[in-house]
Amino acid sequence: LVSKTWKFGGTPGAEEYLHYQISTFPSACVYDHAGNPVSWILMDYNGSQGIGYTIPEHRGKGYFQLASSHLISVCLQKGYLPFVFIDDYNEASRKVHKKIGYTWQVEGRCA
Repeated sequence: LVSKTWKFGGTPGAEEYLHYQISTFPSACVYDHAGNPVSWILMDYNGSQGIGYTIPEHRGKGYFQLASSHLISVCLQKGYLPFVFIDDYNEASRKVHKKIGYTWQVEGRCA
């Protein structure tokens, strides 16, 4: 599911990469009552939070914020400095991360 929703996903190489990311680094996922994933975020190999997504019919309910906040707390418990790179066009992600408490470097995509 993560590979199907990721802009670089859908290939065997992407599947292998995502399996490595999920099995090696912290991640967070929010599930619905039936146990289906509705929102998630992974930690990338460089330590940044990334590859986050919420299933469209579940957007606007705070699930991504919940997943991201949980991953931040896991990172802090492990002594990692939480940070994220967000594409310039992804204003929705930028808004969520500002709500969580990220500060922004105006000259770049890193928070």
